[in-house]
Amino acid sequence: WKRRGGLVRNAERNWVMRTFTLYGPILCYHEHPTIESVTDPSKPRRRINLSKTETIAEMHSKRKRGLPTEDLLTINIYDPIIHAKRKWEMCCTSKEQQLVWYRAINAYDKGFSEGE
Repeated sequence: WKRRGGLVRNAERNWVMRTFTLYGPILCYHEHPTIESVTDPSKPRRRINLSKTETIAEMHSKRKRGLPTEDLLTINIYDPIIHAKRKWEMCCTSKEQQLVWYRAINAYDKGFSEGE
């Protein structure tokens, strides 16, 4: 699940099912709800090279109106080239999935160690 951006960003029903993929350091999300429905994996909606941006992933467990699950992962993205900050929010389907994504994304953070 990914939170939509735009003017009604905090609307209660602003979460849509999206497919996330990680190929090496390239994190992508696609418009489609399942990997089987992605027609062209080389054309994601958005793409981030985790080795070229500073990213900080944070795990949250929240019961909040509108969240599809309580297993929230926030990805703060700092692009040093254009000096911009973005944030992706994704709700995972389980705590296990949340931890897998957290570790996979933080593996590209220079300060990440398995003990954290």
